[in-house]
Amino acid sequence: MKKIWIWALFAGAFAVSCTEFVVVGLLPQIATDLEVSEAVAGQLVTLNAVAFAVGAPVLAAAFHRMDRRKVLFGSLVVFALGHATAGLAPNYPVLLGSRLLSGGMMGLYLATAIGTAARLTEPAKRASTMALIVAGVSTATALGVPVSTLMGQHLGWRAPMLVIGGMALAALAFIAAVVPKTGADDGPPLGERVRALGAKPVVVGLSAIVLFWGASFTVYTYLVPLLEQRSGVHGTLVIVVLFIAGLCAVLGNIIGGKGADKNSRLTLLLTAGITAGSLLLVLPLSTGPVQAIVLVTVWQLAAWSFVPTVQAALFQAAGKGGELAVSFAVSAFNVGIVAGAGFGGIALARAGLPGVAILGAALGVVALILVILLVRFVGKAESEPVRHEFDAVLFDLDGTLIDSTAAVRRAWRRWAEDVGVDPERLAGTAGKPAKDIVAALLPPDRFDEGLARYAHIATHDLEGVVILPGAREATQATGERKAIVTSCTRDVTDARTAAAGLPSTDVLVTADDVERGKPEPAPYLLGAELLGVDPQRCLAVEDTASGLASGTAAGCVTLGIGDADRLDADIVVPDLSHVSFEVVGDKVALTVGS
Repeated sequence: MKKIWIWALFAGAFAVSCTEFVVVGLLPQIATDLEVSEAVAGQLVTLNAVAFAVGAPVLAAAFHRMDRRKVLFGSLVVFALGHATAGLAPNYPVLLGSRLLSGGMMGLYLATAIGTAARLTEPAKRASTMALIVAGVSTATALGVPVSTLMGQHLGWRAPMLVIGGMALAALAFIAAVVPKTGADDGPPLGERVRALGAKPVVVGLSAIVLFWGASFTVYTYLVPLLEQRSGVHGTLVIVVLFIAGLCAVLGNIIGGKGADKNSRLTLLLTAGITAGSLLLVLPLSTGPVQAIVLVTVWQLAAWSFVPTVQAALFQAAGKGGELAVSFAVSAFNVGIVAGAGFGGIALARAGLPGVAILGAALGVVALILVILLVRFVGKAESEPVRHEFDAVLFDLDGTLIDSTAAVRRAWRRWAEDVGVDPERLAGTAGKPAKDIVAALLPPDRFDEGLARYAHIATHDLEGVVILPGAREATQATGERKAIVTSCTRDVTDARTAAAGLPSTDVLVTADDVERGKPEPAPYLLGAELLGVDPQRCLAVEDTASGLASGTAAGCVTLGIGDADRLDADIVVPDLSHVSFEVVGDKVALTVGS
């Protein structure tokens, strides 16, 4: 299940993306109301796209040192003001200015949201997370634009403008409530990031995006005449095919993201290869309705699956310039749309629909060659370690640093026998604090007696308690910038730590220190407080769902120990031997990978 903050970023992406083509269905009304020609009104689309293409990389670079949440807030507020101005515009120049403003903020928001998602997500799930935000764009194109057009026909062209602004403010409230703070970007200086953009993988990737998307939109821009004049698709069926294409755009983002998480290189090759193949088959397969509809379905699924895959690849290939590369990727897609439509129009004027199809196919083949080169670079980048920095590390104990599973089971069975509780009633209590288990199984008047009895057993029967791989190195390497946060009592914690031979820790948070333990945030909030750091700049290391929920609720970045399919964490590794820690100044550097 995706974390709720991802859906908040999706909501913002949907809101801002409704602006791009909203004017298309409202051109006649706008032209009449503001007394301009439809050709002049059409510049509201063109200049909005230009502002979007410029705004994504330029504004993202300008605000790279600002807290990501503040950039998201600011872009949505200004976007909403732009749409309010559009809805109330007294004349064409004011409306044009508002479109420039909303286009720039759309670019800034999308670049920041995609970069934020990449920062907050572990590499193994990065592509699918980025894909969900990009799906907000395709969903807005598939659903938001037709609805806005319908609304405009019944309520006038100003109503959709105001509604889109309202949706942006609603998304802002959602983001404010659930998106965690990421702090100011403490990465390398802007100059170093810009230099990273000059690396061959990034240049190749951005060029591939422009050509790839240009190839698709060379043909897609003129899909309706292709369907009507070559495929025999007319009337309502044309609308159905366009709806199918929109649906494929939404599904493609999700499919591509999941595929890239599992095998990014293969997904990149497949999506690009199928799209290029589809473009090559436009002429031979556009001669009948059935094959044309099948072709459009396969083509759009593959093309939109390419989007999150190549963005995740660029983020990885750019290294220190990852977020900036993503912002340029957002623009590159838009440049591809504009260039594809423009060159497609030239091809149509000179060689008709066959010329459009041939140009799209040729661009698709060249783009595929660039994608193949990009795949080679991504393969090299995947073997490189990933580094993160935190103010402190908050370690869970059982299952993360030590293994006391057998001892715990023996202790609870013996406790159940001693206090007269059926051992079968212990099922489902694993991972819960001892006081909660005792309170659930014994009457109130026996609580103190029962808890004391368990503490005695648990601190004396310690056979088989061992330290887990990498735990000793991790706790030593983090020095004084760590705490242990456990659901055990202090006596039990001390006994198990000593039995495992784990070095003692100065800052310790146990069940004795908080009224409500995991999955509540209190244990991790207290751990960060005792260390004097912001919990949102801490790493919580846990092996259970309840523990990870506790760390997440406190605002920490989470490192899950165990199976990636079972744990919902920002980073997941089998055990601590797969990561390394190093104290650098007042930070703890975590390196994941070889």
